[in-house]
Amino acid sequence: MEKLKRDVEDCKIIDNPSLAELRQLATHKERTTKYGSASYISRMKNRSAKATYIVTAEGFQLGVDQQGMPPEQALSLSAEVHRFLKDVESSNH
Repeated sequence: MEKLKRDVEDCKIIDNPSLAELRQLATHKERTTKYGSASYISRMKNRSAKATYIVTAEGFQLGVDQQGMPPEQALSLSAEVHRFLKDVESSNH
């Protein structure tokens, strides 16, 4: 399981941004209602059981309603996520 760990490079940390700063960061996703209010549509981001996977190992028993993922698939997915995050960060500069 040690090979699943990856270093995450942080490029910029925004600590306790003001409301104006948050609005500026989200401007590209903002839609204005007919009443002049900001409106945002987001995808579900919570950790539901249907969207949670456990990296399985030989002999590991999954619990009720748990989904397993082989280590090879987890490594591939992890690499994909890191590439995505790096691309997002570089496109924001």
